[in-house]
Amino acid sequence: MRVLKRIPGVTVTKEPKAWRPGHDDFAHFTINGHNLKVMEPFGDNICYWFVAEEETGRSELEAIRKAFAARRIFGVF
Repeated sequence: MRVLKRIPGVTVTKEPKAWRPGHDDFAHFTINGHNLKVMEPFGDNICYWFVAEEETGRSELEAIRKAFAARRIFGVF
């Protein structure tokens, strides 16, 4: 969450709470007016997926990927 909050233009709209089985949504945020979310698909804190909620928000995913890669957080694909 610290890296995400430091990306210019990002506003977190839903922060993670305790994990509940069957709930993959980890956090929701906006960047430059686009709605995105972070999913934790297996509930194990190993893999996070960043998903644009609408097609026009897909262009923002590259900026997010670069922000995490620049901080050498885990393996960024």
